[in-house]
Amino acid sequence: MLVMTLRSLSTPLTVILFATLTGSIGCKLTIGGDAGDDIGDGDGDTDSTADSTTDATDTTTDSTDSTGDGDGDPTNPPPDTCTPAEEGFAWCTHSDTDGPEGSAFYVCKSGVWVESAATMNDACVTDGYDFAYGCVDDGTMVVFECGEGSGTACGDADPAYCVDGDQIGYCQWGKDTWDSCLSFCQDVGIDGVTYEYGECDDSVADVACFCCDSGDPGCPI
Repeated sequence: MLVMTLRSLSTPLTVILFATLTGSIGCKLTIGGDAGDDIGDGDGDTDSTADSTTDATDTTTDSTDSTGDGDGDPTNPPPDTCTPAEEGFAWCTHSDTDGPEGSAFYVCKSGVWVESAATMNDACVTDGYDFAYGCVDDGTMVVFECGEGSGTACGDADPAYCVDGDQIGYCQWGKDTWDSCLSFCQDVGIDGVTYEYGECDDSVADVACFCCDSGDPGCPI
């Protein structure tokens, strides 16, 4: 959710954007085909044959499936064991409606479903992010949700803060997340309007990004 507040006219900087920047963070990382085949099928169907175009993070689940090919209910952990045909298959415990917070990712290894949080984090880091929030099963594939920042545990009640003059820190999906106010103002903007400049503003009660254009009163450019 994006919340915008306006400063009073007595305050020169014109627009403040509260720090729930879900539009600009949280990469949906699918590790498809080439990268995916080495950790599993998770092809989202009800057979036990890996699809050639599958994503590594792909595993739609159906708890009534008795073939054990990783197609189990995404809100539940997998069975204790897996079959040789499932070797390398992937499993995520959360659906996309659950969100990635608190999810667990499993890979079938030597007949056992092994939890592998490191696989998610390593994939996100390889793709240029700092950490993984977790995974979700969207009904077609499993997606790793990636973020930038410290990645330390946090709660929704934790206030936003300025990491530096540009980056704002806030809690997203249970992990400390950082985002560039400049990038947000320039690339995402507010209600479809982008701005030339953005910075993190901790001079107000609710720390926020603020955006402005050159020539605006008080804009530093």
